[in-house]
Amino acid sequence: MLSIAIGSGTIFAQSSALGSLNRASSKEHPPIHLCRESLSLATSRVFEFVVPANVISPRLTGMIATQSSKIEVLVFNQQQYAAFRKGEPGDAVFANEIRSGNIDLALSSIREQKYYLVLNNSSRHPQTVWADFTVSFE
Repeated sequence: MLSIAIGSGTIFAQSSALGSLNRASSKEHPPIHLCRESLSLATSRVFEFVVPANVISPRLTGMIATQSSKIEVLVFNQQQYAAFRKGEPGDAVFANEIRSGNIDLALSSIREQKYYLVLNNSSRHPQTVWADFTVSFE
């Protein structure tokens, strides 16, 4: 319970009620399944998705596995992706080289935001990659 003192009186409110104002529920926004497949990756594959404004705890979760070289796993917002496409140096929401592993990434939901999950084969030798990624909202 949260108490707020105003003048000489005190108002009591459930903190969950205050926290749920202007927040969208998971019923309004079901999970987004980006991929769950074996990919033939010669260069890169891009998965675009949108996180709506004010959703509770948006997360990108998933796993990747390959028997060959490591794969670059990158997550960009719209501005970062534009710079990446132009070949300009810049930041990413997430960047890591992975041969096999899990990803659990919290995303921003202050305002609607477009994101890009990029699986990049920097070895340039075609390889098969198992990828399973989902965006979920609590």
